[in-house]
Amino acid sequence: MSRCRVTPAAAAVLVAIGLGACGSASSSSSGSATTKAAAAGGASASSSTSTDSALYSGPRLHIPAGSNPAVHGKVIGVVTLTSASEVFPRELVAIKQAAAALGDTVKQANMGGDVSQGGPAVENLLESGVSGIILQSVEPSWISGQAVAMAKAKHVPIIETGTLDTSTNSHGVLAGSVNTDVVAAEKTLDQQMLADLPSGSQIGLIVDHLAPEGLQPELQLRKDVAGRLKIVATHQMNYANLVPDISSTVSTWMQQYPNLKAVWCPYDGPCVGAAQAIQSANKDVRVYSQDGVTSILNLMREGVKITTMADQLEYINWLAVDELNSIFGGRPHQADWLVPTVLVSEKNVPKTGVIDGSQVYGDYQAAFEKRWGVGG
Repeated sequence: MSRCRVTPAAAAVLVAIGLGACGSASSSSSGSATTKAAAAGGASASSSTSTDSALYSGPRLHIPAGSNPAVHGKVIGVVTLTSASEVFPRELVAIKQAAAALGDTVKQANMGGDVSQGGPAVENLLESGVSGIILQSVEPSWISGQAVAMAKAKHVPIIETGTLDTSTNSHGVLAGSVNTDVVAAEKTLDQQMLADLPSGSQIGLIVDHLAPEGLQPELQLRKDVAGRLKIVATHQMNYANLVPDISSTVSTWMQQYPNLKAVWCPYDGPCVGAAQAIQSANKDVRVYSQDGVTSILNLMREGVKITTMADQLEYINWLAVDELNSIFGGRPHQADWLVPTVLVSEKNVPKTGVIDGSQVYGDYQAAFEKRWGVGG
Protein backbone atom coordinates (compact mmCIF):
# COMPACT_ATOMS: atom_id res chain seq x y z
CA MET A 1 0.00 0.00 0.00
CA SER A 2 4.23 3.67 -2.36
CA ARG A 3 6.00 6.89 -1.84
CA CYS A 4 6.74 10.63 -1.65
CA ARG A 5 9.04 11.61 1.22
CA VAL A 6 10.23 14.74 2.97
CA THR A 7 12.67 13.51 5.63
CA PRO A 8 16.11 11.93 5.09
CA ALA A 9 14.64 8.67 6.39
CA ALA A 10 11.85 8.91 3.88
CA ALA A 11 13.65 8.78 0.53
CA ALA A 12 11.95 6.67 -2.15
CA VAL A 13 11.15 6.42 -5.83
CA LEU A 14 8.52 8.07 -7.92
CA VAL A 15 8.19 7.40 -11.63
CA ALA A 16 5.37 9.52 -13.03
CA ILE A 17 3.72 8.16 -16.17
CA GLY A 18 0.55 8.97 -18.09
CA LEU A 19 -2.44 6.62 -18.04
CA GLY A 20 -3.01 3.76 -20.48
CA ALA A 21 -3.17 4.73 -24.10
CA CYS A 22 -2.36 8.36 -23.38
CA GLY A 23 1.40 7.70 -23.28
CA SER A 24 4.15 8.47 -20.78
CA ALA A 25 5.26 11.53 -18.87
CA SER A 26 8.15 12.89 -16.81
CA SER A 27 9.99 10.67 -14.32
CA SER A 28 12.29 10.81 -11.33
CA SER A 29 13.85 7.98 -9.32
CA SER A 30 15.85 7.26 -6.16
CA GLY A 31 15.84 4.73 -3.32
CA SER A 32 15.28 0.99 -3.35
CA ALA A 33 12.17 0.39 -5.44
CA THR A 34 10.38 1.77 -8.49
CA THR A 35 6.79 2.93 -8.27
CA LYS A 36 4.53 4.08 -11.06
CA ALA A 37 2.25 7.04 -10.49
CA ALA A 38 -0.80 7.16 -12.72
CA ALA A 39 -3.34 9.90 -13.31
CA ALA A 40 -6.59 9.91 -15.21
CA GLY A 41 -5.84 11.76 -18.45
CA GLY A 42 -6.75 15.30 -19.40
CA ALA A 43 -5.02 18.67 -19.48
CA SER A 44 -1.69 19.08 -17.73
CA ALA A 45 -2.02 19.08 -13.96
CA SER A 46 1.29 20.88 -13.47
CA SER A 47 -0.28 24.32 -13.70
CA SER A 48 -3.24 23.53 -11.44
CA THR A 49 -1.64 21.37 -8.77
CA SER A 50 -1.95 22.89 -5.31
CA THR A 51 0.14 20.93 -2.84
CA ASP A 52 1.53 21.24 0.65
CA SER A 53 5.31 21.16 0.22
CA ALA A 54 5.60 19.64 3.70
CA LEU A 55 3.84 16.57 2.30
CA TYR A 56 5.11 16.25 -1.25
CA SER A 57 8.16 17.60 -3.03
CA GLY A 58 8.41 15.23 -6.01
CA PRO A 59 7.98 15.94 -9.73
CA ARG A 60 4.72 17.33 -11.07
CA LEU A 61 2.86 14.90 -13.30
CA HIS A 62 2.20 15.80 -16.93
CA ILE A 63 -1.16 14.48 -18.06
CA PRO A 64 -1.42 14.21 -21.86
CA ALA A 65 -4.22 16.15 -23.51
CA GLY A 66 -7.15 14.55 -25.30
CA SER A 67 -10.12 12.44 -24.30
CA ASN A 68 -11.70 9.06 -24.99
CA PRO A 69 -15.45 8.52 -25.25
CA ALA A 70 -16.79 6.88 -22.12
CA VAL A 71 -18.72 3.63 -22.08
CA HIS A 72 -21.94 4.47 -20.22
CA GLY A 73 -24.51 2.50 -18.26
CA LYS A 74 -22.29 -0.21 -16.81
CA VAL A 75 -22.78 -1.80 -13.39
CA ILE A 76 -19.63 -2.07 -11.26
CA GLY A 77 -19.58 -4.67 -8.51
CA VAL A 78 -17.47 -4.06 -5.41
CA VAL A 79 -16.39 -6.84 -3.04
CA THR A 80 -15.54 -5.40 0.37
CA LEU A 81 -13.46 -7.36 2.88
CA THR A 82 -14.97 -5.69 5.95
CA SER A 83 -16.84 -2.54 6.93
CA ALA A 84 -15.00 -2.60 10.28
CA SER A 85 -12.12 -0.68 8.69
CA GLU A 86 -12.92 2.86 7.57
CA VAL A 87 -10.63 2.44 4.55
CA PHE A 88 -13.26 0.53 2.60
CA PRO A 89 -16.29 2.81 3.06
CA ARG A 90 -14.11 5.77 2.05
CA GLU A 91 -12.89 3.93 -1.03
CA LEU A 92 -16.44 2.88 -1.91
CA VAL A 93 -17.53 6.52 -1.96
CA ALA A 94 -14.72 7.26 -4.44
CA ILE A 95 -15.74 4.34 -6.66
CA LYS A 96 -19.34 5.54 -6.67
CA GLN A 97 -18.25 9.09 -7.55
CA ALA A 98 -16.10 7.94 -10.46
CA ALA A 99 -18.80 5.54 -11.67
CA ALA A 100 -21.44 8.28 -11.50
CA ALA A 101 -19.27 10.54 -13.65
CA LEU A 102 -19.41 7.86 -16.34
CA GLY A 103 -23.13 7.18 -15.89
CA ASP A 104 -22.47 3.83 -14.20
CA THR A 105 -23.97 2.34 -11.04
CA VAL A 106 -22.35 0.36 -8.22
CA LYS A 107 -23.39 -2.78 -6.33
CA GLN A 108 -21.56 -3.93 -3.19
CA ALA A 109 -21.04 -7.37 -1.66
CA ASN A 110 -19.60 -7.17 1.86
CA MET A 111 -17.70 -10.22 3.16
CA GLY A 112 -18.03 -9.04 6.77
CA GLY A 113 -14.44 -9.99 7.53
CA ASP A 114 -14.98 -13.64 6.64
CA VAL A 115 -12.35 -14.70 4.10
CA SER A 116 -14.40 -17.76 3.13
CA GLN A 117 -17.01 -15.45 1.59
CA GLY A 118 -14.82 -14.23 -1.28
CA GLY A 119 -16.17 -16.73 -3.81
CA PRO A 120 -19.83 -16.36 -2.84
CA ALA A 121 -19.53 -12.55 -2.90
CA VAL A 122 -18.18 -12.60 -6.46
CA GLU A 123 -20.81 -15.13 -7.56
CA ASN A 124 -23.64 -13.06 -6.09
CA LEU A 125 -22.46 -9.99 -7.98
CA LEU A 126 -22.12 -11.94 -11.22
CA GLU A 127 -25.63 -13.34 -10.83
CA SER A 128 -26.93 -9.79 -10.33
CA GLY A 129 -25.56 -8.79 -13.74
CA VAL A 130 -22.50 -6.64 -13.00
CA SER A 131 -20.23 -5.60 -15.89
CA GLY A 132 -16.97 -5.51 -13.91
CA ILE A 133 -15.76 -6.12 -10.36
CA ILE A 134 -13.39 -4.28 -8.03
CA LEU A 135 -12.00 -6.29 -5.09
CA GLN A 136 -11.24 -4.19 -1.99
CA SER A 137 -8.18 -5.86 -0.37
CA VAL A 138 -9.66 -9.25 -1.17
CA GLU A 139 -7.01 -11.84 -2.00
CA PRO A 140 -7.55 -13.52 -5.40
CA SER A 141 -6.78 -16.80 -3.63
CA TRP A 142 -9.96 -16.27 -1.60
CA ILE A 143 -12.02 -16.37 -4.82
CA SER A 144 -13.17 -19.88 -5.70
CA GLY A 145 -12.36 -21.47 -9.04
CA GLN A 146 -16.09 -21.66 -9.70
CA ALA A 147 -16.45 -17.89 -9.25
CA VAL A 148 -13.45 -17.18 -11.49
CA ALA A 149 -14.80 -19.49 -14.21
CA MET A 150 -18.19 -17.82 -13.95
CA ALA A 151 -16.61 -14.36 -14.36
CA LYS A 152 -14.70 -15.47 -17.44
CA ALA A 153 -17.78 -17.07 -18.97
CA LYS A 154 -19.66 -13.80 -18.53
CA HIS A 155 -16.64 -11.73 -19.72
CA VAL A 156 -16.63 -9.75 -16.48
CA PRO A 157 -13.16 -8.31 -15.67
CA ILE A 158 -11.96 -8.29 -12.05
CA ILE A 159 -9.72 -5.47 -10.77
CA GLU A 160 -7.92 -5.56 -7.42
CA THR A 161 -6.94 -2.72 -5.11
CA GLY A 162 -4.95 -3.00 -1.90
CA THR A 163 -3.07 -6.30 -2.21
CA LEU A 164 0.24 -7.56 -3.61
CA ASP A 165 -1.53 -9.25 -6.52
CA THR A 166 -1.45 -8.19 -10.17
CA SER A 167 -2.75 -9.41 -13.50
CA THR A 168 0.49 -11.37 -13.95
CA ASN A 169 0.70 -13.19 -10.60
CA SER A 170 -2.96 -13.85 -9.78
CA HIS A 171 -3.21 -17.09 -11.78
CA GLY A 172 -5.70 -15.62 -14.20
CA VAL A 173 -8.08 -14.14 -11.64
CA LEU A 174 -7.32 -10.45 -12.23
CA ALA A 175 -7.56 -8.32 -15.35
CA GLY A 176 -5.69 -5.53 -13.56
CA SER A 177 -4.71 -3.94 -10.26
CA VAL A 178 -4.10 -0.58 -8.60
CA ASN A 179 -1.85 -1.02 -5.59
CA THR A 180 0.97 0.53 -3.61
CA ASP A 181 4.37 -0.93 -2.82
CA VAL A 182 3.80 -1.85 0.82
CA VAL A 183 7.26 -3.36 1.30
CA ALA A 184 9.09 -0.30 -0.01
CA ALA A 185 6.79 1.87 2.10
CA GLU A 186 7.60 -0.26 5.13
CA LYS A 187 11.32 0.28 4.62
CA THR A 188 10.72 4.02 4.78
CA LEU A 189 8.48 3.67 7.82
CA ASP A 190 11.08 1.51 9.58
CA GLN A 191 13.83 4.03 8.94
CA GLN A 192 11.67 6.70 10.54
CA MET A 193 10.90 4.41 13.49
CA LEU A 194 14.60 3.76 14.08
CA ALA A 195 15.29 7.49 13.93
CA ASP A 196 12.51 8.20 16.45
CA LEU A 197 13.11 5.47 19.03
CA PRO A 198 16.15 4.85 21.27
CA SER A 199 18.05 1.63 20.64
CA GLY A 200 16.54 -1.29 22.58
CA SER A 201 13.06 0.26 22.79
CA GLN A 202 10.16 -2.11 23.37
CA ILE A 203 7.53 -2.34 20.62
CA GLY A 204 4.33 -4.33 20.08
CA LEU A 205 3.12 -5.63 16.73
CA ILE A 206 -0.47 -5.94 15.52
CA VAL A 207 -0.13 -8.55 12.78
CA ASP A 208 -2.11 -9.99 9.87
CA HIS A 209 -0.96 -13.44 8.83
CA LEU A 210 -4.04 -14.07 6.67
CA ALA A 211 -2.98 -11.76 3.83
CA PRO A 212 0.43 -11.22 2.16
CA GLU A 213 0.02 -7.44 2.25
CA GLY A 214 -0.03 -7.74 6.03
CA LEU A 215 2.68 -10.38 6.38
CA GLN A 216 5.25 -8.95 3.96
CA PRO A 217 5.55 -5.55 5.71
CA GLU A 218 5.90 -7.38 9.04
CA LEU A 219 8.74 -9.50 7.68
CA GLN A 220 10.45 -6.33 6.42
CA LEU A 221 9.95 -4.66 9.80
CA ARG A 222 11.47 -7.59 11.67
CA LYS A 223 14.47 -7.52 9.36
CA ASP A 224 14.96 -3.76 9.70
CA VAL A 225 14.69 -3.55 13.51
CA ALA A 226 16.51 -6.80 14.38
CA GLY A 227 19.07 -6.14 17.11
CA ARG A 228 17.95 -2.52 17.43
CA LEU A 229 14.41 -2.66 18.86
CA LYS A 230 12.82 -5.32 21.08
CA ILE A 231 9.50 -6.88 20.02
CA VAL A 232 7.74 -7.76 23.28
CA ALA A 233 4.21 -8.61 22.10
CA THR A 234 2.24 -9.59 18.98
CA HIS A 235 -1.49 -9.93 18.28
CA GLN A 236 -3.36 -11.20 15.21
CA MET A 237 -6.04 -8.69 14.24
CA ASN A 238 -9.72 -9.63 14.01
CA TYR A 239 -11.09 -8.42 10.66
CA ALA A 240 -14.64 -8.22 11.95
CA ASN A 241 -13.83 -6.30 15.15
CA LEU A 242 -10.78 -4.23 14.31
CA VAL A 243 -10.85 -1.10 16.46
CA PRO A 244 -12.31 -2.47 19.74
CA ASP A 245 -10.10 -5.56 19.57
CA ILE A 246 -6.90 -3.59 19.08
CA SER A 247 -7.84 -0.90 21.59
CA SER A 248 -8.32 -3.56 24.25
CA THR A 249 -5.12 -5.35 23.28
CA VAL A 250 -2.96 -2.22 23.39
CA SER A 251 -4.50 -1.12 26.70
CA THR A 252 -3.42 -4.48 28.14
CA TRP A 253 0.04 -4.18 26.62
CA MET A 254 0.61 -0.78 28.21
CA GLN A 255 -0.10 -2.32 31.61
CA GLN A 256 2.04 -5.40 30.95
CA TYR A 257 4.91 -3.45 29.44
CA PRO A 258 5.14 -0.03 31.13
CA ASN A 259 8.23 0.79 29.01
CA LEU A 260 6.44 0.14 25.70
CA LYS A 261 7.53 2.81 23.21
CA ALA A 262 5.62 1.99 20.02
CA VAL A 263 2.84 -0.05 18.43
CA TRP A 264 3.10 -1.12 14.79
CA CYS A 265 0.30 -2.21 12.47
CA PRO A 266 0.38 -3.18 8.78
CA TYR A 267 -2.69 -0.95 8.23
CA ASP A 268 -4.20 2.12 9.87
CA GLY A 269 -7.65 0.50 10.29
CA PRO A 270 -6.70 -1.52 13.38
CA CYS A 271 -4.18 1.05 14.53
CA VAL A 272 -7.03 3.51 15.12
CA GLY A 273 -7.79 1.35 18.14
CA ALA A 274 -4.15 1.46 19.23
CA ALA A 275 -4.00 5.25 18.95
CA GLN A 276 -7.27 5.68 20.84
CA ALA A 277 -6.01 3.46 23.67
CA ILE A 278 -2.77 5.42 23.89
CA GLN A 279 -4.64 8.73 23.86
CA SER A 280 -7.02 7.57 26.63
CA ALA A 281 -4.11 6.38 28.78
CA ASN A 282 -2.13 9.56 28.05
CA LYS A 283 0.97 7.45 27.41
CA ASP A 284 4.11 8.42 25.49
CA VAL A 285 3.77 5.59 22.96
CA ARG A 286 4.08 6.14 19.20
CA VAL A 287 2.03 4.42 16.48
CA TYR A 288 3.44 3.35 13.08
CA SER A 289 1.27 2.11 10.23
CA GLN A 290 0.19 2.46 6.59
CA ASP A 291 -2.96 3.85 4.86
CA GLY A 292 -3.73 7.40 6.06
CA VAL A 293 -7.32 6.79 7.17
CA THR A 294 -9.34 9.78 8.32
CA SER A 295 -9.41 8.85 12.01
CA ILE A 296 -5.63 8.43 12.10
CA LEU A 297 -5.15 11.88 10.56
CA ASN A 298 -7.59 13.38 13.07
CA LEU A 299 -5.80 11.69 15.98
CA MET A 300 -2.56 13.22 14.71
CA ARG A 301 -4.25 16.61 14.76
CA GLU A 302 -5.16 15.96 18.39
CA GLY A 303 -1.50 15.42 19.21
CA VAL A 304 -1.25 11.62 19.25
CA LYS A 305 2.19 10.56 18.07
CA ILE A 306 1.52 8.69 14.82
CA THR A 307 3.49 8.12 11.63
CA THR A 308 1.75 6.59 8.62
CA MET A 309 2.51 5.97 4.97
CA ALA A 310 -0.71 7.49 3.65
CA ASP A 311 -2.31 6.02 0.55
CA GLN A 312 -4.00 8.31 -1.96
CA LEU A 313 -7.20 6.34 -1.43
CA GLU A 314 -9.62 8.34 -3.55
CA TYR A 315 -7.22 8.61 -6.48
CA ILE A 316 -6.49 4.86 -6.38
CA ASN A 317 -10.17 4.04 -6.74
CA TRP A 318 -10.90 6.59 -9.44
CA LEU A 319 -8.01 4.95 -11.30
CA ALA A 320 -9.55 1.49 -10.80
CA VAL A 321 -12.80 2.72 -12.37
CA ASP A 322 -10.78 4.36 -15.15
CA GLU A 323 -9.15 1.01 -15.89
CA LEU A 324 -12.48 -0.81 -15.99
CA ASN A 325 -13.82 1.76 -18.45
CA SER A 326 -10.80 1.16 -20.70
CA ILE A 327 -11.54 -2.57 -20.59
CA PHE A 328 -15.25 -2.02 -21.29
CA GLY A 329 -14.32 0.02 -24.37
CA GLY A 330 -11.63 -2.38 -25.56
CA ARG A 331 -9.01 0.37 -25.34
CA PRO A 332 -5.28 -0.21 -24.81
CA HIS A 333 -4.36 0.37 -21.18
CA GLN A 334 -1.80 -0.47 -18.56
CA ALA A 335 -3.10 -3.33 -16.43
CA ASP A 336 -1.16 -2.87 -13.19
CA TRP A 337 -0.28 0.31 -11.31
CA LEU A 338 1.71 1.23 -8.22
CA VAL A 339 0.60 4.56 -6.74
CA PRO A 340 2.90 6.56 -4.42
CA THR A 341 2.24 6.97 -0.72
CA VAL A 342 3.01 10.01 1.42
CA LEU A 343 4.81 10.02 4.78
CA VAL A 344 2.58 11.83 7.29
CA SER A 345 2.93 12.39 11.03
CA GLU A 346 1.56 14.76 13.65
CA LYS A 347 4.38 17.11 12.61
CA ASN A 348 3.23 17.67 9.02
CA VAL A 349 -0.40 16.51 8.86
CA PRO A 350 -2.60 18.99 6.95
CA LYS A 351 -4.93 20.99 9.20
CA THR A 352 -7.96 19.59 7.38
CA GLY A 353 -8.86 16.98 4.81
CA VAL A 354 -7.30 13.68 3.82
CA ILE A 355 -4.56 12.45 1.51
CA ASP A 356 -6.75 11.82 -1.52
CA GLY A 357 -4.39 12.26 -4.46
CA SER A 358 -4.87 15.97 -5.08
CA GLN A 359 -1.75 16.68 -3.02
CA VAL A 360 0.28 15.06 -5.80
CA TYR A 361 -1.87 15.26 -8.94
CA GLY A 362 -4.09 18.29 -8.49
CA ASP A 363 -7.69 18.00 -9.70
CA TYR A 364 -7.62 14.36 -10.84
CA GLN A 365 -11.42 14.24 -10.95
CA ALA A 366 -11.58 17.00 -13.56
CA ALA A 367 -8.79 15.26 -15.49
CA PHE A 368 -10.76 12.00 -15.38
CA GLU A 369 -13.88 13.73 -16.74
CA LYS A 370 -11.93 15.40 -19.53
CA ARG A 371 -10.24 12.14 -20.44
CA TRP A 372 -13.60 10.39 -20.91
CA GLY A 373 -15.55 13.36 -22.30
CA VAL A 374 -17.99 13.59 -19.42
CA GLY A 375 -18.91 16.24 -16.87
CA GLY A 376 -19.39 19.95 -17.34
